[in-house]
Amino acid sequence: MSSMNEFLSVGLVIKPHGVRGQLKVEPLTDDPARFEQIKSVYVEKNGEFSEYQVESCGFMPAIVLLKLKGIDDMSAAESLRGLYLWVPRSQAKPLEENEYYWADLIGLPAVFSDTEKHLGTLVTILETPSNDIYVVKTPKEQEILLPALKQYITVEMEKGRILIHREGLEEILPDEN
Repeated sequence: MSSMNEFLSVGLVIKPHGVRGQLKVEPLTDDPARFEQIKSVYVEKNGEFSEYQVESCGFMPAIVLLKLKGIDDMSAAESLRGLYLWVPRSQAKPLEENEYYWADLIGLPAVFSDTEKHLGTLVTILETPSNDIYVVKTPKEQEILLPALKQYITVEMEKGRILIHREGLEEILPDEN
């Protein structure tokens, strides 16, 4: 059995496409064209990873069409609906300075304001045309939506935390009193 930390998710199988086993995949990467270079993907079911060779790749608006070896009909493709496609972390696209994989950020329980107040846990990241939005769940189960912009957020991976700069976000952040 492999650890989830050894892999990065690159796509979510939405549904079958046609009757010959092709899959409609929502890309979970900022560069969907990278699917053209992927030779194989892993599918995780019940903690077990199975490797599938990629036979072909195509594109529709916001969708990647994948054909995996051994997935040859609609029934086989349907069995993958809702599952994530993974690549080994060692095969992931290298990051630039101050870039992070979402998988390394989501779930970080240490989201603090620059006054050292614990704000909560980063539960998801929303993509928008202008900038990503970090969704932080507070200890009181409230959600705070924060623009993922350098002037507001500093990721300190070596400390395992995200630092939120209050200036300009006073109306969004909870009162510190």
